[in-house]
Amino acid sequence: MNVNFSNGDLLLSIVNVVVVCAVIIIIEPILLCLTGTTFGKWILGIKVLDFEDNYLTYDAALTRTFLVMKWGEGIFIPVYNLYRNYKSYQSYKLGNSLDWENDSILVIKDKSKWFILSYTMGYTLVIVISLIGVKLATMPKNINDITVSNFSENYNIFQKYYLSDTTMCLSETGEWIEDVGYGYVYEVNKLDEPQFIFTQENGLMTGMNFSQTVNNSIFVPPYQDEMILAIKSFVQAKENFTLLSTDVDKIIENIIQNPHENFEYTVNGIKITCDINFSGYIDYRNDQGILFPDSTKNQEYNLTFSMNRE
Repeated sequence: MNVNFSNGDLLLSIVNVVVVCAVIIIIEPILLCLTGTTFGKWILGIKVLDFEDNYLTYDAALTRTFLVMKWGEGIFIPVYNLYRNYKSYQSYKLGNSLDWENDSILVIKDKSKWFILSYTMGYTLVIVISLIGVKLATMPKNINDITVSNFSENYNIFQKYYLSDTTMCLSETGEWIEDVGYGYVYEVNKLDEPQFIFTQENGLMTGMNFSQTVNNSIFVPPYQDEMILAIKSFVQAKENFTLLSTDVDKIIENIIQNPHENFEYTVNGIKITCDINFSGYIDYRNDQGILFPDSTKNQEYNLTFSMNRE
C-alpha cells in the first residue's frame, strides 16, 4: 500500500488550468470577431454581435472572453468555478445584466431542421473525437517488433497514465529502479515488485514472464497492474493490433474482475498465461483484489505469468 505525498497532481492541475485559459484567450476572440460565434455557440445557433448588429471588434471580443473566464468560469479553478457558475446563474435569474454582456447582444436563430442537423452532427463529432482520443491514449508508443528497451518505455508511459501511487519504473534493460522524478511516497507493507524476465531473438523481444511467491504475509496484492500493463505494452504493440481491436480489452476486464484466477489466451500470435495457486488466504472479492490471511492456516501464494510469441 502506498500513501502518496507528491505534489505532482496539483502541479498538473495548475498547468491544465493555465493551458485551457491560454487556448481560450487566444482562439475565442478571433472566432468572435471573424464569425460572431464559436463552435459551441454555432451548434446552439447563437451569435454574439454589438448593438449595431456587427461582429465584435477584436478588443471587444478579447474583453468579453476575459470577463467570461473571470466572472463566469472563475478562471476554471476547481470548486471556485462552480461558485462563479452559480452566482452568474442567480444574477441571470434576477434579470441582471452579466458583466460580459454589457457591450454585446446574443442573437439566437430559429431552431430549424438545419439547427437540429448541425447540433446532431456536432455532438456526434465530439463523441467520436473523444472516443478516438481515449483509444489513442491506450496505444503504446513503440509498436511492431520491439526491444526490451521499447517495452520498458511503453510500460513506464502506461504506468504514469493509469497509476498514481508507484515510485518504481523500468530501466532500459527491464529492471525495476526508483523513479527519481516522483514525489515522496510513504510505503506501508509494500511487497517487492516482481522481476521481469525477457526472452529475445536477434535483439528483439519475443516474450516475458514473472513469478511471485509469498509466504505468511499479512496480505497479498493481486499483481493485476503488472499483468495488465505488460499486456498493453507488448501485445498491443504488434503490427496487426488496431484501434478497433477489443481482444485485449476483454482480457483486461477478466483480470480486473477475477484477479486471482488462472487464464490462457492467444492474441496477435502471442500466448498469454497465468497460473495462480494459494492456500491459507481468504479472497473477500474486495475492490482492490487483496487476499487476507486465514489465521488458522499457513499461508502460501504462487503466481506465474508469461507472454510468449508463438
